[in-house]
Amino acid sequence: MNVLDIIPILGKSSLGHAKIHPQQTLSNLLFRRLYLSIRQHTPWKGTLVLDISNNHNSKDPNIKSDFHSFLLSMGALTEIVINHKRAFVQLYARWLSELGRQPDRLRVIYDKEIGFIEYDIRVEMQKESIVIQIL
Repeated sequence: MNVLDIIPILGKSSLGHAKIHPQQTLSNLLFRRLYLSIRQHTPWKGTLVLDISNNHNSKDPNIKSDFHSFLLSMGALTEIVINHKRAFVQLYARWLSELGRQPDRLRVIYDKEIGFIEYDIRVEMQKESIVIQIL
């Protein structure tokens, strides 16, 4: 990914939830950091980057279970919701409200050495929640 700028949004926090298929919800994932990576300025193109690579080291069995479920089914991810006021304000005020900017990709880093997975996305802001829909 060619990166022109990186905008930090939020540090270590819990994810609201991630949906795999319509039936399965993962609500115990933690992310190490969330940031916006700008790939191009004109026309504007950006990637939201969610780093969950530290979760496999957790001692909490619920977090380990959800992280393992994510790894097994990451190709079937349909939605991620982040319920964090600061992340909402950072994204909406600084990027999404200005000139209709909309990140078109989500990169989820699940292991620093093995890699990541990328998704085409649409982002919606709903009542202080960031809803990332996988297309």
